[in-house]
Amino acid sequence: SDEEELEPSPPYGLPCIRELFSFLTCITNPADQNNNSDMIAIGLTLLTVAIETGGRNIAQYPSLLKLCQNEVARALFRLVQGDSYNKMVSALRICNFLVENMRYHLKLQTEKYFNILMGIVTTDPSKGQPNIYEKRELALEALVHLCRLPGLIPELYLNYDCHNYCSNIYEDLTKALSKNAFPVTGLHITHLLSLDALLAVVNVIALQCEEDAVCGAQELEDENDPSLPSFKDLIKMKDFKNKLLAGSTMFNESPSEGIRYLAAEGVLSSTDPQTVAKFLFTNIHLNKSTIGEYLGKKEKSTDCDSALIPLL
Repeated sequence: SDEEELEPSPPYGLPCIRELFSFLTCITNPADQNNNSDMIAIGLTLLTVAIETGGRNIAQYPSLLKLCQNEVARALFRLVQGDSYNKMVSALRICNFLVENMRYHLKLQTEKYFNILMGIVTTDPSKGQPNIYEKRELALEALVHLCRLPGLIPELYLNYDCHNYCSNIYEDLTKALSKNAFPVTGLHITHLLSLDALLAVVNVIALQCEEDAVCGAQELEDENDPSLPSFKDLIKMKDFKNKLLAGSTMFNESPSEGIRYLAAEGVLSSTDPQTVAKFLFTNIHLNKSTIGEYLGKKEKSTDCDSALIPLL
């Protein structure tokens, strides 16, 4: 009837959107030998439109968020590290958008992305990698953009540098930018971009200091979210992480010495089998073969073995 013809058709649902999103990710993946250069370029263009159109709403749907956390992130990171200049530009655009709008759901991916960018920036040009100067320039432009995002720099320090099992993103970033901002064989655009990013980091710190001076540090602490750590707590967290890293390095060289150091510094509350077993199981900084040697040579190792079994 005429009334039925005037009724609007139902909109496409989430399953259709997910299939489309998954398809775009598949044709963008450079690891798939069936994808040629033109397919990847078209896929990147369509994927950019899809992600920028969805924006932060993507995180509201677990199936779409899972795609971003896994298949999309892996494909983009391969393209960022690839040899194609144009594909790297497109991949960086998507990655920057994801960090800017969805980093609260992409903690591990954000850490990996920063490490990739810093790896490109610190690459020695004398090694002869193709387009290395252009790639370093693109990576630095991405870092400049990220460093200017409101609140990102404090988040990096809090969520990564003060986390026991994450990279020191803030510390490594400032070191890399400081090193690359100093010209050795002549001034280049990469030196200016490094300085620009470093100034963006310093500007964030300066603005926070000004805010503390005007409002008063105590007043700010009272108004802040009580779930956030205080300045003293951050110092303690960072100190604990440094001791953990030092003890883990010592453990990899001499397990017994490492355990004694960690217990003496208070990282391990005790050296009983349950505490040591939990430390061996959760610490990602330890060498697996060293753990095996320690368990094999340890006197009464069956106690530690028995404590490990429930954790596996």
